[in-house]
Amino acid sequence: MRAPESLIPVLEQLCTVLEQLCRVEADKLTVVSADHPDQLESLLNDENMLLLQLRGLDKKRSDLLRRSGLEGLTFRQILMQEDSEEAVALLSPILERLSIQAEKLKKVKGGTDRLIRIRMKQLEQRLAGAKQSDPHVYDKYV
Repeated sequence: MRAPESLIPVLEQLCTVLEQLCRVEADKLTVVSADHPDQLESLLNDENMLLLQLRGLDKKRSDLLRRSGLEGLTFRQILMQEDSEEAVALLSPILERLSIQAEKLKKVKGGTDRLIRIRMKQLEQRLAGAKQSDPHVYDKYV
């Protein structure tokens, strides 16, 4: 096996963290669409914790690949360099799962980001309308 065997648990952990991030993003989407910004803070804290885990795991992955001479290769290229069918059979499902979770996260995050921008625009419009009727409206938020 050309890729280090210690890469497999790191990739599995990456999948798990991505799944958790997808759930947090979906929860954020629900909270934002229901217009409950008060519930957003705890989700953002969870997201930050998961992002730190993701960065740490990605660094481990990168270090393992660098030490094995596979740095800079895509997962497909790594699979193509494997000479053992057993190694391909081990890595293939994990890499597929990782790819699916990354794509899923991208889609959910895109929806959440769009809805947050819409909510921010609505808030700006409310504040602009309130400012016209009460010029000191911003003083209440300072």
